[in-house]
Amino acid sequence: MSKKMTGKDGQSVTIPDGYTGREGEDGRVIAVPPGYSHAAGKDGRVVAVPPGFSYHAGKDGRVIAIPPGHTHHEGKNGRVVAIPPKYSHHEGRDGRVVAVPPKYSCHEGKDWHMVAVPPGYSYHEGRDGRMIAVPPKYSYHEGKDGRMVAIPPGHGHHEGKNGRMIDVPPGHTYHEGKDGCLVAIPPGYSYHEGKDGRVVAIPPGHAHREGKDGRVVAIPPGGSFEEGSDGRVVAIPDGYSPDEGSDGRVIAVPPGDSTEEGSDGRVVAIPPGNTGCEGKDGRMVAIPLGQVGVEDERGRLVLP
Repeated sequence: MSKKMTGKDGQSVTIPDGYTGREGEDGRVIAVPPGYSHAAGKDGRVVAVPPGFSYHAGKDGRVIAIPPGHTHHEGKNGRVVAIPPKYSHHEGRDGRVVAVPPKYSCHEGKDWHMVAVPPGYSYHEGRDGRMIAVPPKYSYHEGKDGRMVAIPPGHGHHEGKNGRMIDVPPGHTYHEGKDGCLVAIPPGYSYHEGKDGRVVAIPPGHAHREGKDGRVVAIPPGGSFEEGSDGRVVAIPDGYSPDEGSDGRVIAVPPGDSTEEGSDGRVVAIPPGNTGCEGKDGRMVAIPLGQVGVEDERGRLVLP
């Protein structure tokens, strides 16, 4: 029988039968699968370590599990990254280490984002500072917004009044909404523009509904729709169920999933084998049992 275990942070975590609950000094509880060990970092977090894995802590106090055969490297930001066999590693100006596959090169844009470039690809940077990898025989074009886009052979490209370039595949048309954004419309699709000025492509056989917020949504055959108190319409596929958070947003919940609401009022679907955990930003996130999320600079929980 599973049980609930509440940590000092006030969050309750489901501990399945056979799992062990462990609480870190930060007050968070994780479910440790059978046969796993656990390790705690100086940041107070507990991490589940699979059998045969090692673990290592960085200067930032975080512990990560290192798979067999992997090495690890620490960036100037104090964070440790596991490096698979035959991979190299590169460190960006922001101090982050990135694992780079064999024969790939690594390049950094003015935005400090590192991009791994496969063999035979070229790389190009837009005025916005972002680097992109461009496959062989592709062209590349930059919009007035400074963003670079890779265009496959035989495809067209067009720019909207908002300055953004889009890829238009063969046989597609394109339409621009009052918001200045172009949208590629596949063959057989219709399109509708909402009061918000956005164009939406509607697949064949789909209905469409517009919410009080002015957004148009495609409704799949056999599905339904639900409008939240925030005025947004959400498509509910056949077999799914709607749930609304106290923030007024409705979500479509897949069969077998449960839901949990964060202190921000937003409801999140929690698949089987996951538990709901909340970050400092108040947002609930589905985290696989045996793993622990880490908070990014915005206070949002993400998987390391």
